[in-house]
Amino acid sequence: MAIASSSIPIDIPWRRIAFSPDMMDRVACDRTHPLRWRSSVTVFEYEPPADDQGIDGVIISYLKVSCSVTGYQPYGDEIQIRDRVSRSGWVEANLGTDFGQFLGAALTLSYPCYGAMLEVVVAPPEPGDIEFKDYPYFVDFDPKKREMYEQVTDTGEVMSRSLDDVNVRRGQTTLQSHEVRDEVSVGATAEVLGVGLSGGVESTTTDLSERRTENVRTTDAARESRETLSHTTQMSHMYQLLNSYHVGTNRAAFFIQPRPHMNQSVNTFVNGPRQIEGIQDFMLIVARPADQKRFCVEAYLETAHLSRIPTRTPDRRPGTLTLGADDFGPGVTERTRIDGLNFEYTTVQKATVKFPPESVPGYEVDTTFDGKGYKIESYNEQGEVYLEWDVQPEQVTLNAEITSRTQAGVTRDSESPASVDLAATIHLIEKAPDAERYTDHLFLTGRSVCSCEQEPPLGTVISSKGRLVYEKKLVERFSEGGRVRPELSIRDANRLSASIHQEMVQSINSPDRYPRNTVDLLDTQLIADVLGTALRRTDKKLNPRVADWSGDAADLARRVSRYAPRTTRAALLEIPLPEQVERFGLTFDEAISLRRALVDLPAPEGPRPLPVPTPIKVPRLTGRHLDAARATLTDLDLDVGAITEQDNSLAAGMVVAQDPEAGDAVEPGTQVALSISSGLSVVLPDVVGHGLAEAMCRLLDSGVQGHPSVEGPTGPDTRVAELIPQAGTPITPHAPVTLRMRKMRERPIK
Repeated sequence: MAIASSSIPIDIPWRRIAFSPDMMDRVACDRTHPLRWRSSVTVFEYEPPADDQGIDGVIISYLKVSCSVTGYQPYGDEIQIRDRVSRSGWVEANLGTDFGQFLGAALTLSYPCYGAMLEVVVAPPEPGDIEFKDYPYFVDFDPKKREMYEQVTDTGEVMSRSLDDVNVRRGQTTLQSHEVRDEVSVGATAEVLGVGLSGGVESTTTDLSERRTENVRTTDAARESRETLSHTTQMSHMYQLLNSYHVGTNRAAFFIQPRPHMNQSVNTFVNGPRQIEGIQDFMLIVARPADQKRFCVEAYLETAHLSRIPTRTPDRRPGTLTLGADDFGPGVTERTRIDGLNFEYTTVQKATVKFPPESVPGYEVDTTFDGKGYKIESYNEQGEVYLEWDVQPEQVTLNAEITSRTQAGVTRDSESPASVDLAATIHLIEKAPDAERYTDHLFLTGRSVCSCEQEPPLGTVISSKGRLVYEKKLVERFSEGGRVRPELSIRDANRLSASIHQEMVQSINSPDRYPRNTVDLLDTQLIADVLGTALRRTDKKLNPRVADWSGDAADLARRVSRYAPRTTRAALLEIPLPEQVERFGLTFDEAISLRRALVDLPAPEGPRPLPVPTPIKVPRLTGRHLDAARATLTDLDLDVGAITEQDNSLAAGMVVAQDPEAGDAVEPGTQVALSISSGLSVVLPDVVGHGLAEAMCRLLDSGVQGHPSVEGPTGPDTRVAELIPQAGTPITPHAPVTLRMRKMRERPIK
């Protein structure tokens, strides 16, 4: 184990010159905070005063770069997946809960950090014609190295670090001189008997003192410590956890790896490699020529993260499409005169064959098979043959046309028959295969801060948000029992950590590296693969050919279709961005624009739209009993409205009318008003031939409650000629009844 500490600089006036502003909390006490799990970088500077500079012609400055290394968490505008989906065409996809859960998890998880690289660069604010020898450079930095040794003993861990100290000291020397000199002189003159006499006394006192004071303070020091075991064991392996590069130049690089799993059985399982978390401080000493007032500083931090995505291997079903003579119809023959003695007979026969003859549930045609969706295994033709292929995910259609020609007459007699015999292989591929394995998907995020000042304290501080700069699929692992197994053996976990280290190193010069500050999480291949797999389950409307794409960036889609006319939306999503740039002649910005259009998850703008409820078709309820009608409405999430009763020939309680009408589309919870039969009915008596008064009495006695209408003349000599409805008809008591009257003399004689 190891102990590493740095004394807190209590009297060094560190000046913050660059930081990550997206980690700042703009308003206190508002219960909203920046993302907790995002790496950040802060750069501090201290430049001793001129009196403390000890090298002629050189100015020494001190930098402290503090990196908060943590997992990767998407920004808030990236993780509003429900809002994004509600504003996109994915609403119509109906892909089920698995798709939504996986996509939501991919956008809300915090991905731990498994490796980090820090680069710090210093340069003049305006390089101009300045030569490299006059550039600022790093005299020294710390830490330089961290190593771990694995021993045979169960407790065998030794951590060592570089033993170089980086100290920031301030010193002061004071010399004080004190000198006091006192002189006293006394003299006298006298004359005695004409003789002059003189005398005097002189006293001198000198006090000289000198005091020299020297004060040296150590204000910031990196203290390295090493702890070993009290007994000797044999070392078996050394792991490098931190390495540094390029001291003496104007750029310093630090590579940080997590501590490996140590001294456990290879059969022990863990959740994966160890993670890197916490603050990492780096102290750097910068020297520059004295005539350069300031210098620029850039700190760039990259962190490595893993995402585990299911890998689905679709089932393939090869089939054969054949075309032969039996597939052609009798054809149409036309006669054309060649000259006065001869004719030409042209017979055109057509055929259409399809594969598969009927759709296979859960499968579709692999339109990418052999580059065109089919592979011709055998082919023989004679005469004039025309073939037209139509490859669609649902079916492959082959339209064929053959033309036979025969010349006959006095001077000509020839025959040119036509035929074709063809066999082609076509692959059906499973639309939504089960996840049999998973892939560790590595992605690197990078963020930088930069301070480039002309004169302190004014200057420019530039910071970039953490965006993805590289991604790569790593080892593919099988699941057990149909379920993905997340645990790894100790050996595999350490190998995965080594693979991460190797990919980070190789990514620096990789052509697949993304330009800085261009790719967000929603633009990555990680998300594109998830959406591409989901689109394969949908119909042609959601997964059209790129040539038929009508959404945003349709002009770019048409450009791609020139090179790959049969490529679908799902297939293009599964092509990495750098490969699209190379294959289709796009710029990287154009590839990003096309990717975002095909992903179709726009950033939320304005208030979230209210969800549109699925309309419900009102069922036909007339002729049903009230209890059955009420149960039907409840099952369809509709409510029973007002219930009215009306006389009807139907039995009591039967629905005779409804509002809304059957077939109308309504929202869930709509009330449906019902009218039910009262069960009352009347059978009309025979009143034809009776007088008006007698007919009225008979109708009232039968139960008719409404007042019958009378047509024709009335009077004592009139009789009922017709009853509407006819006698014997069952009606409701209030149903309308009409009596048609005639005079007796107009009654027909029997």
